[in-house]
Amino acid sequence: RKGYAPGMRVLVLHPPLSVARDFIDYPQFSNLGAAQLAGALKAEFDVHFVDAFAQPEAGARWHNERLLLGASGADLEAALDAEYDAAIVAVTPFHRPGTRDDVLAAVLETLRPRVNHLLLADAYQSGQHYVEADVLTHFPEADGWLKYEAEASVADALREKRRGLLIGARPRLDDLPMPAW
Repeated sequence: RKGYAPGMRVLVLHPPLSVARDFIDYPQFSNLGAAQLAGALKAEFDVHFVDAFAQPEAGARWHNERLLLGASGADLEAALDAEYDAAIVAVTPFHRPGTRDDVLAAVLETLRPRVNHLLLADAYQSGQHYVEADVLTHFPEADGWLKYEAEASVADALREKRRGLLIGARPRLDDLPMPAW
């Protein structure tokens, strides 16, 4: 493929999430940001997109007084086919980014040994609520936190193995590829 970095395997992961009994907004669409990131990376990297909502075992069940949506951590682990050079995990407002969400933490603890470079990205989508948070404080498993829109800057962050707080560059919407559903 044009621009493909030989041997660079990148996982884009939309993890399961938990919502309160009286949740607002639309958690079922929170995977759009991750699918868009996967689409933006496909031209340059060998991308494997794993969506907790799209796994055969995905569903809704109660977990610690919250509704767990998507496949469980164990089911997601089975969907990972190998080790990856890098991984980008989408963190949505439903993951309660100002705290250490136990569902997301379990996914990151499982994923960390399988990747050389682990980035969290909020994959911001206009119109959703936004939570300003120091995510790296709560998730030390990650090497970096990519805030705001990430499509225009995520490839550079991966190539250069950037760490710490990274501010995404605003993409030109007409230039974005289709989400990698």
